[in-house]
Amino acid sequence: MTFHIYLVAGYTYELNTENMKKIPSLILNNSVYMKQFYDPIRQVYCISRNRAFFEILVFYINHGILSRPIDIPLDLYIEELE
Repeated sequence: MTFHIYLVAGYTYELNTENMKKIPSLILNNSVYMKQFYDPIRQVYCISRNRAFFEILVFYINHGILSRPIDIPLDLYIEELE
């Protein structure tokens, strides 16, 4: 298995690339776009996003379920998904 490592708001996430490939429209699969976030020295993608929203994305990648935690307002949730 191969993984990509993401650093988001001080937390490190390892995402299985095989799981990510199952969702072709996922922005994280766009290598041209993601190149701007890659740190070749640390070999991680450094993303300046809200950690809670990134965790929603991680859960979706790993389990195929997109859900909104009750503590995240609907308008912010929709905005982030766009």
